[in-house]
Amino acid sequence: MVRQGSGFPSGRTANRAADVFFSLVSDEMYQLMVGVRGWSESAWREWLVAALERELFDDG
Repeated sequence: MVRQGSGFPSGRTANRAADVFFSLVSDEMYQLMVGVRGWSESAWREWLVAALERELFDDG
């Protein structure tokens, strides 16, 4: 579980972090990127990790 005040960049809440997380890791996002857009699984995983780090922990 994600907790408030656990290192999120300023202005981000636990609820917002959960929304972002579940949106990015959803089956729909995977199907869109891999099934429809033709990304490889490894490209999707690399993008997912970078997106999660940027959206949840990057303060820049």
